[in-house]
Amino acid sequence: MRLFLSFLLWLSSAKTLFSLRLAVVLTPVLVFVEKYLFKDWHFLGSLCVLIMVDTVFGVQHHWRAHSISSRAFSRLFTKASIYLGLLVLTHQMTTYQVDGKPNSVFTWFDSFMYAAMMAREAVSILEHMDGLVPGLIPQVLRKRLALVADGGPEALAPPDPTTATTPAA
Repeated sequence: MRLFLSFLLWLSSAKTLFSLRLAVVLTPVLVFVEKYLFKDWHFLGSLCVLIMVDTVFGVQHHWRAHSISSRAFSRLFTKASIYLGLLVLTHQMTTYQVDGKPNSVFTWFDSFMYAAMMAREAVSILEHMDGLVPGLIPQVLRKRLALVADGGPEALAPPDPTTATTPAA
């Protein structure tokens, strides 16, 4: 009986009631977000880490060059909103259904977009590092990552010998 009364007291505490109300309100919101907007939280964590590293190196680079400005910080919000739009677009392109049947046309789209975003952040980080210590980052690495940022992960694959054309003799 005491245990039951203790449970009722715990259940009626302000913190518990607030937590329960919050869970009741946020659960359908999270279900909606994961179904229609975005659900790859692991990737989002990785992207956020690269954005933070890029921001730190960018501030350091521009601080040393005496070119730091508040306008540059506003671009961080622009970048975040563009990436948010790309993440929602990517989710929709890979999870939409027609007549209840899953999409099979754009299954590659998420890998392509995720690789392009990660490569773009990596290129930016390397550019800022190179601005801090010129010549530290091999140019070939920056060029290869730029290829991925522009052409997706297939840009790193070796050419297919079956489709290669040979010059006519």
